[in-house]
Amino acid sequence: MKKVFWSISLVALVVISCSSERGKMADEKGETPLKIKEVITRHYTFKMIGGEPKKDSIKECFSCNQGIEYNKQGRELVLRFYKADLDSIYGYEIYKYNDWGQKIGSDYYENDSVVTSNVYELDSVGNIKISKAIDKKTGKMLYGYRHRYDERGNLFETGNLNAEGEVYEYYRYAHNEFGVVTTEEIVDLEGNPTFEIKYEYYPEPDSTWVDQITYHNGKLSEIRHRDFLYFN
Repeated sequence: MKKVFWSISLVALVVISCSSERGKMADEKGETPLKIKEVITRHYTFKMIGGEPKKDSIKECFSCNQGIEYNKQGRELVLRFYKADLDSIYGYEIYKYNDWGQKIGSDYYENDSVVTSNVYELDSVGNIKISKAIDKKTGKMLYGYRHRYDERGNLFETGNLNAEGEVYEYYRYAHNEFGVVTTEEIVDLEGNPTFEIKYEYYPEPDSTWVDQITYHNGKLSEIRHRDFLYFN
């Protein structure tokens, strides 16, 4: 997959638990749990109305508009990188699993041809410990990530790797009581902060959030909006 601003990848990390969370809510209401088929995330510019940020226009960039497709068992199948019109795509990523149902890698396609293969190294409980992006033509590593998790399984640190597999900066994350990321901090190898990202979630700050308000270094930057498509 092409290298993108790491915070975009949080979309996938947060959405993983959406199916079970919404199913739980439905059970408590005595309803049949809804099974998510796809979660589409759009990035919007914003405008202030009545002192509050509101969605304006959809952004156009490689990683701005994504759709994660699931099967009925809640397994992620495909990640699509939509263009702003949502009718065409830049490319798509198909996930790979082992016999135990653990995600072990993916292939990124453009025009139905594999461009990049992602290989995962897992820890003892199946979390992705190291991810390496390999160029399909040359077989060489392009970049990668090294992840660390807390005792609850929340991702709390990512080391960005260069083509030689060396860490050149870190992303560190803070979570709320629901395990949803509220703050990202980019730090250099000496531990000095270089950039900060904060998130607010609506209507609820859990895995069912619909709108995410994003601040870069304290300045309002964008609004991310999610739509949930369900199996009939």
